[in-house]
Amino acid sequence: MISLKLRIHLLIFACYTTNYYFLLKNNRPYWDDWILINSNKKNLFLTSSQAGSVFDFYGYFHSTLVPFGPGVYHILTFILFYLSGLMFKEVLNQRFQNKSIVILSTILYLILPFNYARICMIDAPYSLCNFLFLFAWANMYKFRRTSLMAFFLSFIMNSLLLLYIIPLSEMSKHYKVFKKGSDSARKIVVPLIMPIIFIIFDFFIYRPSGSYSRYNENFGLSEIPSILIKAISGSIFLLNEIKIEILIVVTLLMYTMFKLAGFSQLEWQYLKSNEVLQIKMAIKLILFGAFPYLLLQKIPSFDSWESRHQILLPLGISIMISSFLAKIRSNPLRLSTIILTMGLCTQMNIQYGEYLKQEGLKDLKIIQTIDKYRTEICNIYVVDDRYRNLLAIKRNYRFYEINGMLAKVLGNEDNFGVTPENYSSFQNGGYDNKFITEYLAANFQREKHGTACFIFIEGSYNTNISSVFKKLEY
Repeated sequence: MISLKLRIHLLIFACYTTNYYFLLKNNRPYWDDWILINSNKKNLFLTSSQAGSVFDFYGYFHSTLVPFGPGVYHILTFILFYLSGLMFKEVLNQRFQNKSIVILSTILYLILPFNYARICMIDAPYSLCNFLFLFAWANMYKFRRTSLMAFFLSFIMNSLLLLYIIPLSEMSKHYKVFKKGSDSARKIVVPLIMPIIFIIFDFFIYRPSGSYSRYNENFGLSEIPSILIKAISGSIFLLNEIKIEILIVVTLLMYTMFKLAGFSQLEWQYLKSNEVLQIKMAIKLILFGAFPYLLLQKIPSFDSWESRHQILLPLGISIMISSFLAKIRSNPLRLSTIILTMGLCTQMNIQYGEYLKQEGLKDLKIIQTIDKYRTEICNIYVVDDRYRNLLAIKRNYRFYEINGMLAKVLGNEDNFGVTPENYSSFQNGGYDNKFITEYLAANFQREKHGTACFIFIEGSYNTNISSVFKKLEY
């Protein structure tokens, strides 16, 4: 007979895998990854240095993993987020009495559809930093030195500097810093100066330069109210993504999984003191997790790769949702609401996986078209994506993505790619400062007259994607 504890662990893993299995079966680069996979080691370190990566972390990280391809990145990301969920569970176990809240919050943390941009290879370092932070928080008394080192390295994802206020305040209380005559107060000195030391490194030694100069310096408190309004209106996207037929199937699947795991056997101890503690922690996590991105005017988004800015939001929102669900006194109604919530999250994540599959097939069609007409002599490639408006992920190709595809097929940096929207800007010199090795266009020279190769991508969702190739003189 499998114990209830083991069944719950299996339930957590099964829920997570059901939602993010597409990471394991996907071996394609996405968006900015097209530059990453075609860059050599020297270029990776150059980009890392210009981005202001402390200790050249990004350079070492990507130069180690890029040779293994996107699949290794996706497997690593899958594992790191799952381990992050287990660390988050341990953090909650140490603070909440209601273990049902802990389990439910852990599952929600793992499956809330807030960060599908994790599919990007270029975002993998954030997955690692997120894990290091939660590992450190869960073990900051048990493995003090290891945890302090993990906290320090996690600050490479700068938004964690603000979130660190929460564990730092907990350490202050634990070591009785404000109690007169406390001998353990000195233990807070190192945790207190760590973020200061990191900020000195990050803001004064490893400053962005070159293509990344003034990167993430667009601060603005006055814009936060309008950003929040845009984020709320944009969240309606989630409602548009509900597919009833998929929702029914995945909800039945969730019901079966929760039933087999014996989730209904868990005790729900509703205590007012527990609820207050949970809500307070949820609010702090949401505020400290969102504020750094709002400060930089990063609008929370669910339908673009900007969803990477929501990597910290599931921490607080999972606790908030769990606390509200715990207030439902009727056991059958509570369980039904929980399963429906899980079904909604799962349906959206599966839908995202399908959209990403279509994005990958679209990229493949562009590559196949470039390869098919590789003998054609072109000065510039223009990719006209007429398929994108039929997808929920309404996103234009960036010039460097097209450059990455050109470099992969043609094996050189002699070409440049744009979209029709940017073609006139290109002709007028708007992209002349982009003809550099960081964008895989070091050998390209713009000419006043030449030949442009147009690639038209057409099709509709879940149908064959087609392409049309044309040459035009300019």
